[in-house]
Amino acid sequence: MKRIMLVFAALVSFYALLNATGYIIGTGTHTSNDTPVNTYYNYSWSRSIYTKAEINAAGLNAADNIVTIGIQVSSTPANLLLESQTIYMRHTPEAVETAPYSGTAGFTLVYSGSITLMSAGWKVLDLNTPFAWNNTDNIEILWENRDGSYQDPYALFYHTITATNMTVHNYYDDNFPITNGSLSAYRPNLKLYPLGSTGPEPPLLLNPPDGAVRMPVLPTLEWNSGGGGPSGYRLYLGTTNPPPLIGDLGLALTWTPAANLAYSTPYYWQVVPYNSTGDAPGCPVWNFTTLSEWDICAGTGSTLVPLPILTPYDKSYCQVIYPKENLTAAHHRISSVSFHWNAPADNMNSNDIVLYLANTNRDVFTGPTDWVSLDSLTVVFSGHLDLSAGDRWITIPVSPRFDYDPTKNLVIALDENTENNDSANPGMFYYTTLGTNEYNGIAGFTVEGGDVLPSDPYGTSWQVAPVSGYPNIWITTVDDIAPTISYLPLLNTPRATYVHFEATITDNLGVLDPQIWIAHLPTATYEAFPLNHISGDLYGISYSGIWMGNQISYYYTATDSEGNLTTSATSSFYVQDPTWLRYTAATGSYIGWPGYVWGPLNLYANPFWGSENKLKLNAVEGRTRYATTANIRVYACTSSSPNWSNMTLIYGPAPVSLPGTTTLTFDLSAENIQIDSPYFLVGFTDMPTGNYWNRNSALIYGKSYIIRGTGFYNSSSYGSWLVSAYVQTGDGIVLPAPQVSITESANGPFISWTAVPGAPYYTVESSDDPYNWDWPNGIWEGNFTGTSFLYEQSGVYGRKYFRVIATTSPPSKASAPAESAVAPPPDSAPEEARE
Repeated sequence: MKRIMLVFAALVSFYALLNATGYIIGTGTHTSNDTPVNTYYNYSWSRSIYTKAEINAAGLNAADNIVTIGIQVSSTPANLLLESQTIYMRHTPEAVETAPYSGTAGFTLVYSGSITLMSAGWKVLDLNTPFAWNNTDNIEILWENRDGSYQDPYALFYHTITATNMTVHNYYDDNFPITNGSLSAYRPNLKLYPLGSTGPEPPLLLNPPDGAVRMPVLPTLEWNSGGGGPSGYRLYLGTTNPPPLIGDLGLALTWTPAANLAYSTPYYWQVVPYNSTGDAPGCPVWNFTTLSEWDICAGTGSTLVPLPILTPYDKSYCQVIYPKENLTAAHHRISSVSFHWNAPADNMNSNDIVLYLANTNRDVFTGPTDWVSLDSLTVVFSGHLDLSAGDRWITIPVSPRFDYDPTKNLVIALDENTENNDSANPGMFYYTTLGTNEYNGIAGFTVEGGDVLPSDPYGTSWQVAPVSGYPNIWITTVDDIAPTISYLPLLNTPRATYVHFEATITDNLGVLDPQIWIAHLPTATYEAFPLNHISGDLYGISYSGIWMGNQISYYYTATDSEGNLTTSATSSFYVQDPTWLRYTAATGSYIGWPGYVWGPLNLYANPFWGSENKLKLNAVEGRTRYATTANIRVYACTSSSPNWSNMTLIYGPAPVSLPGTTTLTFDLSAENIQIDSPYFLVGFTDMPTGNYWNRNSALIYGKSYIIRGTGFYNSSSYGSWLVSAYVQTGDGIVLPAPQVSITESANGPFISWTAVPGAPYYTVESSDDPYNWDWPNGIWEGNFTGTSFLYEQSGVYGRKYFRVIATTSPPSKASAPAESAVAPPPDSAPEEARE
């Protein structure tokens, strides 16, 4: 008894075999599905005899090696795949068939493998083994179908009525039949291609269809042999017609480019078969156009199926998983979903449609109860859908726009709730098939009344069918996704010369106008500063002049080429002394190198670098997974990229014991560790093998490193070790005196001086007494961020002395040695000055 299954109607498209030069035996137009292969049953066999006289009459008059045979298809579902097919040939003096199954004794196996029937017309098969016909005997062909599955709709073939029973066939569902077959005077039409009689014929186009649009930018081109025994194929592809040569593909019947083609571009392509006799003449040039950068297309199949709406039934619900490998899109939002529709008449199932979308990590459905849960789906459309007659794309608007994640697969679910069906004119959708048992789709439907509930699609009142493939889709997208900004709030670190802000900013269309907005609280007036591009997605700025005791508030902004604006959260920090340079481990895990004696190190920027003070390291802390011992080491470093050449050990090794799973603080205040370098590293080194250190992969305030044996390496793991440092202002640093020079200008002496490292400000004083700078003799001329000062005078000329004091902030935190200068009048000796 035949299985009950969902009927998939056939799309019948016609391909004419160009330049058909084979030898044809039989020109009848009677159609039958019995021979040469019965696709409506799981198993079948047939034998047919073609006489020497018929072969000679067709034009083949000499013994030759037959390399290709052709069967004439009347109609077939597109992409009808037949697996486990074997064809045998032998010489025979008989002209009439007999009923018994003969087996394969005496036959030559000429073909073994799968066969795809694409369309009506001649289907040619290049034989695996040529058959050496002797031009003396008749030819008998045995075709065995051991696929094990049937097709409905099935394939039909053209036959010619013969005077006697020259054909016998048998078929069965349960197993391959070896009982007597049924004799028949309806014999399949046949075409023979001997070796060397002609060159190969032009290929048959499989995919994409000629003139196809919205093709993926990484398409797969497919074709079949047109007959004539080609020994290879040359492929031509390009944006001009005729297209340039891509290369010799040998006997490959598919080709995919190694890199993406251009978006929204017409392409021309041609396949030229060849063998020892030459190239196939008259090979057609086909064309297709790639999709736009804003389109997502999946599937170019030409099979017609009633999915995702099962129009022959009252109500239906369908879910399909589209693999991310078959989708082509950046991180955009979906604005519409289109299905390729074909209907002979207006369809009744056109109301009460609900469309759902979801991102998923799932690849397949494992059975009839295995649905994506309703709470994982997002409703993006609900309403009427026009299913009128025609071959066209039906577009469903998506609202709200759906944020597709290209790292995941896409689920499309469609719920149709109209209380009627249109089994007389079942409109259907173009569909792409997958391999056997690759169930990435699942459908439930009702025959009479009732609902297929999206919350529980499986039940006794409806039927469920797995789907091995997916309806062709065309998805339009828009970029209303603003850039993504990620950053870590700054630690409480005072810096006399600058604070370095960094943010990672990403956008699929590129980042425009990245800025940081900074305010000194409590004033809270934000000023914008452009961010510098560092590398990749990293942007940053060095902001000067933040002093101890201040509170700083800031946020980031960025746009893309579509004008989408992102504003980050606002962060703030206090500039304090003392402070922890802390790497929290609230969500950390343990990472280690069991095969090495090793240790973790964190790199810190010295928050007091550039001020008048050193940094004093008072304590460090950390945590291991197991109890162990380690040596604390502290290194001064002159670079943000530490290596042995720019690192100096300033403390340690100091042995400590760590209890495991507990953060332990080690007081170093009595060690008086003073650091006068722009960077420093704290490490817990020389841990025995088999130990693990706590690490937080979410935090990257600074850079992390490891020591393994004598080697020093960048840490390969993302994040920072739980190695914290408690620091405060250390001993004072005396800034060197600036070197002062004086030149004349029209308005008076022009005083300039050399820049002093670590001094963002300079105080200029003047006096008429070089030994008395106090008031009223001394005059404070002002604080300057530059290294020049124009002294404008009025009144009588006399002698004037100046000094420049390098300082870290206004007012000065520390005095530098006085540096005096004399400004002479323009008409006197250099030691004189105007007054």
